[in-house]
Amino acid sequence: TTSLIDNHTCTNPDNDCVICGDRLRDSTIALHLLSCGHSLHMTCFQNSLKNGLHSCPLCRKSFLGQAEREEMSPLYDEALASNQMPEEFSGYVAEISCNDCNKKSEAPFHFMGHKCQNCSSYNTVFLSKYQREESPSLDEADEEAT
Repeated sequence: TTSLIDNHTCTNPDNDCVICGDRLRDSTIALHLLSCGHSLHMTCFQNSLKNGLHSCPLCRKSFLGQAEREEMSPLYDEALASNQMPEEFSGYVAEISCNDCNKKSEAPFHFMGHKCQNCSSYNTVFLSKYQREESPSLDEADEEAT
């Protein structure tokens, strides 16, 4: 028969902590397994959260799960809404790549961050920006038609 030990998927004990670099195999500190599959010392994980690091340093996936990200999203939405962009940046769109769902999308350009249109995560990477072409107003369209 095949034992549970032979078939389970586990983090490689020869890996190093993704934060401090110490070998996990030799550690007496409790370990924390991230949802991305990487591992670190529990103390390194807690210190990372306290210091504002909320994603894996190796793959950039969020420490927070989807439900927790959805709970935090309104706070980020409010922060962006309360910090208006200067007029010269109005109408700009950011092309972004999401570290959590690995999809590209577009969002209104903002210095503070960009929300993924696929999974609502703010764990995104800015790729480029462009100015959205303004469509003519109805009055202008009527004038052009006559």
